[in-house]
Amino acid sequence: MAETEIVFAFDARIDCPPGLVDMPSDRRRRFATAAMAALENVFTMAVDREAAAVVLFGELLNPARISPAQAADVAAWIDSFCHEGGIVVAAADPTAAAGTGHRPW
Repeated sequence: MAETEIVFAFDARIDCPPGLVDMPSDRRRRFATAAMAALENVFTMAVDREAAAVVLFGELLNPARISPAQAADVAAWIDSFCHEGGIVVAAADPTAAAGTGHRPW
C-alpha cells in the first residue's frame, strides 16, 4: 500500500507580492511572480507524488485584489488535483496546523 501524503501550504498571498522598489526590474518581476510560482509548485508536487490532499492555511488570496488570470490559474490547479482524486482544504486559521486538534477536513 502506498503512503498517504498531505501537502501543506501557508499564506501564499498570491495577490499581494512584496513591494520592493529599490531593485532592478528583472528582480522585481521575479518577486512579483514568486508566490504564484510557489503555489503552482505545491499543486504540481501534489499531483506528481499522488498526494491525498493539499491543505492551504492562512491567506491564499483577497478576492478584492486578485486578478482574473490569477483566479483562473488557481482554479485550474485545484481542478487538476481534484481530477486526480485529491482533495483541497482551505483553513483560514494558520494555527490549525500546530496540533490544536482542529481538523479542517
